[in-house]
Amino acid sequence: MAEERITGEAGSPNGIEHWARRGIAGRGVLIDFPRFAAAHGMTFRPGERSVITAAQLRDAAAWQGLQFQTGDILLLRTGWIEWYGSLDEAQRAAIAQPGALQVCGLEQSEDSLRFLWDNHFAAIASDNTAFEAYPPADPEEGLMHGTIIGLWGMPIGEMFQLDALAAACASDRRYEFLFTSAPLNKRGGVASPPNALAIR
Repeated sequence: MAEERITGEAGSPNGIEHWARRGIAGRGVLIDFPRFAAAHGMTFRPGERSVITAAQLRDAAAWQGLQFQTGDILLLRTGWIEWYGSLDEAQRAAIAQPGALQVCGLEQSEDSLRFLWDNHFAAIASDNTAFEAYPPADPEEGLMHGTIIGLWGMPIGEMFQLDALAAACASDRRYEFLFTSAPLNKRGGVASPPNALAIR
């Protein structure tokens, strides 16, 4: 049975095709953390392992006037993509070396998991490499992906380009939109390009 879960043969209970068959669509909400941090004089460096706590996400949502609803799809802008785009070729090569990558993101903690669970998000995504801060604080514990995807069945999107969306949301202080995603219909697949749209 374990081999079937990996190869996608004879049933493929865990393949990406189960999301692809119906797609992912719903109310999207954005937390623009760099904008919140700048407005509150907080030091936040996307190119370092800067953690974002659940309490900070709650504060950022309140500052934006954003109220969560059951089934929301949470997009978290950390500014990492914008930071990465500012690097030259040598700098990008340097952070691609083993052990060199440092990424801002959600803190690995029970409070973070409770924040995601208690707000009943249907899916989460961010503009960094793992949604979570990387490398994990505890190498033995690792990332929270195992709980979020494996136990909850909650999709995680990574490397989303959120800068234009964040600017549009900030211009009219409206941080909600229709979000759609059409994953590839790959039997037994473990990941897919998101083919995502935010429609305001």
